[in-house]
Amino acid sequence: MMRKIFLLAAFCSAVALQAQDYYVVTGENVNVRSQPVTGKVVGKVSSVNSFTGWDAGNGWVNFRIPSVAGSVSGKFLRKVKPGYFSRALLGDYMGEAQSPVSYTIATLSEKEGYVVLQLTDFLEPDEESGLRGRMSHVYVGTPHLHGIHFTHYLYPYDADKPLAAQMGKESLLEKPYDFVVAEDNKLRAGDRVLELQEGAGQKDVPISERDLFLLKGKVKEVRYARTYSGEVLKSLDQETGGNHPLRDLFKAFYFSSDGFLKAYEEVDADLKPMGHYVFTSGADSVRVEGKRHGQAFCAAYTREAGFFGISYSGRYDAGQYGGGIIKWDYALNMNGVPFGIRYEGNTPPFVGFADCNGYHVTYRYGENPYLPVAMELSLDYGGESWIYDDAEIRDVKTDLHGNWTERKVYVDGNLFFEEKQKIFYY
Repeated sequence: MMRKIFLLAAFCSAVALQAQDYYVVTGENVNVRSQPVTGKVVGKVSSVNSFTGWDAGNGWVNFRIPSVAGSVSGKFLRKVKPGYFSRALLGDYMGEAQSPVSYTIATLSEKEGYVVLQLTDFLEPDEESGLRGRMSHVYVGTPHLHGIHFTHYLYPYDADKPLAAQMGKESLLEKPYDFVVAEDNKLRAGDRVLELQEGAGQKDVPISERDLFLLKGKVKEVRYARTYSGEVLKSLDQETGGNHPLRDLFKAFYFSSDGFLKAYEEVDADLKPMGHYVFTSGADSVRVEGKRHGQAFCAAYTREAGFFGISYSGRYDAGQYGGGIIKWDYALNMNGVPFGIRYEGNTPPFVGFADCNGYHVTYRYGENPYLPVAMELSLDYGGESWIYDDAEIRDVKTDLHGNWTERKVYVDGNLFFEEKQKIFYY
C-alpha cells in the first residue's frame, strides 16, 4: 500500500558542526550545573556515568543523559576514544550501575541478527534484613560502528519464541538505550559500565561499502537495472501530472578489491547521463569528483569502517544545487546485512535509488538471513514522504556466491518493479 505524509522542510547548512567527544566520569558525586562555573547544581554524576559531550568553554563540558543534563567540570572527566564493536565482545559480564544497584551480572549474545543483553541488577542490602533485592532486564537492539543501539525492552522474555514476535510497539523503548565500546573489554551506557569476564571467542572481518548493497564475496563490478510496472507509472502520471519520484534506473558500480567504491555512474531510461563519480581513496580519506545533472560535484571526507558500521565526515559541493556538511553513519545487523538503510544523494556513497532527496528501505528477512523477503520503502520527494508498506520480494534468483541477480517486488499483490543485476568478481 502506498501512502504519503508531509515532511517539515529541511535546510542544508554550511556552518561547522560542534565537535563532540566521549567522556567517562572519574569522580564520585560530581556536581552537574545548569551552566558552566556559576550555574545552579541540577544533579550529580559518578564513575558509572559516561556520555557524549561538547566543549562549553573554560574547561567545562556540556552533556545530556536520561537522568540529568547540564555542564560538568573537565577536571572530573576522562576523554575516551570509542573502540569498534565486534563479536569478540559477546559473552559474560560483571558491572556497576547507579544507586541503589550494588553490582550487575550480564550476558551479551546474538540472535536472529540482533544483539540481546540479559542483565540482573543486585541492589544494596536492606538495612533491616540484610537481604538483597534484584531486578532482571532484557534489551534487544542492533550493533553499530562503536557499540550497540538497544531499541526494545522485552518483558516477559521467552527465549524459545522468535524475537520478531516479541518486538512489538509495546516493547519499543521511548528512547534508545545506547552502549559504547569505551575501553578494553568494557561497554558503557550513560548509567552503567559492564566489563567482559569471559568472551565467546568469536572474530569478525571489517565490513566495506559492498556490504551496504547486500553484496557478498569479492565483487568487482555491478550493472544494475530497475524497471517499474507500466501500470504503476501510468497511474502515478495521471494522479500527479508526472510529478513523482519513480523512474526506471540503470547504474554501474565499480569496487576496489577491498570492497570500496572506485566509480559509479547512472543513466535514465533514455540512456541520458544522470550522474557519475570517481572515488580516490587514501588511508582513511576519500575525494570524490564527477557530475550530477550536468553540474560539477565534488566531496572530501574521512571514512571509518569497523565490523558492523561505517561512518563518514566531511563536506560536499554540488554546484548550483548547493553544498554542505557530511556527517553520516551506516549500520549492519549481526548477520552483516542491514535491517534498515537510508541512501541520500548528498551523503556517501552518493548513490540514489529514485529521483528523490532520500530513499529509506527497511528489510524483513525469512529463513535465509541474507536475502530479504519483504521491504518497506520511504521516498522523500516534494515535501512529502512516499511510503510503500510491506512490499513483497518474489521470484528471487541468485548466483553461486548467494547474491541475488533477479527479483520482483509486489505491493498489494500487484507488480511494482523488477530488478536485475549482473555481478562480476575479482
